[in-house]
Amino acid sequence: MKTFTVYQLQGPNYRDARFDLGFGKARGVDPVALSEKLFNQRSYQLVADIKAVDLNHVFEIGNIGPEENITRIGQMCSLSVGDVIQCQETGDCFLIANFGFEKLFEKEVA
Repeated sequence: MKTFTVYQLQGPNYRDARFDLGFGKARGVDPVALSEKLFNQRSYQLVADIKAVDLNHVFEIGNIGPEENITRIGQMCSLSVGDVIQCQETGDCFLIANFGFEKLFEKEVA
């Protein structure tokens, strides 16, 4: 098992951004570029660490459990399009996309 860190946009200020992250390509918005921009602006909040095998397993645990694999750090909603997952071992960050995951920049492991 690996440790993955989950980041989410919180609150009503990001309603439009969450919409663009989910449907941006159809509206001419690049979801990866938007997510990286929001991440660099510190718009994403650290919400949890999840012990899982891979990204698909993180998504499953973040939505249906088991709860013992989740260390909650902030208020976490179920995982959805637009959330960012970082692999603690590699530092690689991934955007949850409409279908699967999109690799983002690499964030330094703290």
